[in-house]
Amino acid sequence: MRAVAVFLVIAFGISWAIAYAMHSQGGFAGVGIMAAAYLTAMMFGPAIAAVITALIFDRGRVLAALGFRPGGFGPVALWTVWGWVLPVILVAAASLLTLALTQAEPADAAARMAEAVLAAGQEMPMPAETLLLVQLAIGVPVGILVNTVLLTLSEELGWRGWLGMIAERAATLQLLRKGLSFMLNRRMAVGFASWRSHAAGSGTESPMSRAMQYLLNRNLARGWLV
Repeated sequence: MRAVAVFLVIAFGISWAIAYAMHSQGGFAGVGIMAAAYLTAMMFGPAIAAVITALIFDRGRVLAALGFRPGGFGPVALWTVWGWVLPVILVAAASLLTLALTQAEPADAAARMAEAVLAAGQEMPMPAETLLLVQLAIGVPVGILVNTVLLTLSEELGWRGWLGMIAERAATLQLLRKGLSFMLNRRMAVGFASWRSHAAGSGTESPMSRAMQYLLNRNLARGWLV
């Protein structure tokens, strides 16, 4: 499809252009703290491509083409909570299973954090246990929120938004085409059968009648239903 080709060219063109700019400046070592900005900008390639492609090929239904469907607040809130809670449950379960299978002692997270801070040449601003709790209480929700917003409005807007909607529409059109083809085949088969019966007349099939029957049963039916 031409729309898909345009989307892919724009998406990869933008992302690869930004990656090349970063590479030309020495990669991660060359750009330093600006690496995060480069990586974030790369993520917006699919989103920009989705918006441009939707404006070109989906005029009048841009939001629907990008995957923004009207709906209630309840399902969105429910899946948002699940998206935050389920990873924590999976990580905790995996940690407990690992400790049970290896029979190892759980590490002291606060002590490990204190060692890392002191190894970096910094002083502990507060007791290690308090610092760990503050980081978990602030860093985890904020990190999830920021990553969710960035992913939703960048990569996923292109891949799972516009491109996903294109795939859904293509599958729906395929089903509709097959259904319509089946209905037309049935009606045409009835019409040709009536014509063949009339053309046979006395009961002896003519060469034309046999030819039309072959066309219907072999070529025409196969072409419509593929």
